[in-house]
Amino acid sequence: MRSILLLLGLIVLAFGGVAYTGCRSWRKMSAGKRIMGVLLLSPHFLLVVCIVVSLLCGHPPQGSRCFNTQFVCGVLMVFILPLPALVGTLTALVMFRRARVAL
Repeated sequence: MRSILLLLGLIVLAFGGVAYTGCRSWRKMSAGKRIMGVLLLSPHFLLVVCIVVSLLCGHPPQGSRCFNTQFVCGVLMVFILPLPALVGTLTALVMFRRARVAL
């Protein structure tokens, strides 16, 4: 359990670092790179939305609409979104750092 929490903490710190680097290099990037940076970081926003939606449902009975929503959010959070979030974070970091160095 500790290793999972440590991994989640590292992912949150990495996203925070990339967002900070993006804010610092925002003025130096072209409009296309700005849009691409936002799109690369969008899986993180989807993860946050899934967490909020899951928490709003509480503990619903099985078969209800809210249970199905929680199930879809759980599948997204565990199986689908982590890899695009990681790849997007690393790609955005490289793109933001190059923009800061180039100009």
